[in-house]
Amino acid sequence: MNNKGYTLIEMMITLAIFTIIMFSAFSAYTIFANNTPKVKKFSNVHSDARVALLLIEKDLKSAGFGMPGELRIASDDICSTCPNSSDRIFIADGWEIIKDFTDNNEADGTISIDNYKTISDQKLQGGYFARITANQFTGDSLIKVDDIDIDSTADNDIKAQRALIIYDTGVVEGHMINSIGNTTDITLVSGDLLASDFSQATTQVVPAIAYYIAQDNGVNWLFRNNNKVLRNVSGLQLQYGYDANGNNYIDNNEWVDTITNPVPVLLKSVKTSMRVDVQDDNRTYQFNFQTISDFRN
Repeated sequence: MNNKGYTLIEMMITLAIFTIIMFSAFSAYTIFANNTPKVKKFSNVHSDARVALLLIEKDLKSAGFGMPGELRIASDDICSTCPNSSDRIFIADGWEIIKDFTDNNEADGTISIDNYKTISDQKLQGGYFARITANQFTGDSLIKVDDIDIDSTADNDIKAQRALIIYDTGVVEGHMINSIGNTTDITLVSGDLLASDFSQATTQVVPAIAYYIAQDNGVNWLFRNNNKVLRNVSGLQLQYGYDANGNNYIDNNEWVDTITNPVPVLLKSVKTSMRVDVQDDNRTYQFNFQTISDFRN
């Protein structure tokens, strides 16, 4: 610059620098504007998936409340109706007991000391459960029980379009319920048949919550019983942690893929792994989520 002002060269250099800065700012804005919907979509997926996992964890925390410990949970790692070889998990529905004993129709889940003592006393005597009224055999789709109101509160606990867990010595299975007739005849959903024999003398049945993946109109959904929880879930895998060493810690070799003979004292944790697919820009993005839930003994 001289005493009379800027030279033409200086002006051109300044203009070039300004143009570069503006072009860079515009490019950054364009990238940000184009990616904002994608970032928002991905953020929503993470948020929704975490809510779904928290729902599973909440049900696991109350698993088998007031019921026999052997029926807290049942696994199905070879689910023939689930896409992508996904698992099913059946959780004994402790909320069916909790809501029947709350003081204000389940408004806040508060149970009085007297009602809690009633449940605890029943738990010490074996817990709430239904009995089968005849021997059941492999391949049966109809289960006959003595009562679907297992806690005798005039509110049926085992319900149609939900699930159940059935247990005999060394054998535990979870199944989806299609319908209930005559208040005692439980019909399982088509294809969901008993895989074992069950003795009338020793078998127990409780209501359950089932988590699984199924398609609806070409979309894979995570279901809780008959209700949709999360869409575009392409994988659900579960592992079960047994504290076999008694050190209050689940070692790597203490995680198993299925439950064949549940030992309530040893079964401590459930590891839930879930995969969610997101379509964007003609591409499929996969997000993996995992949580470990501990049981309340």
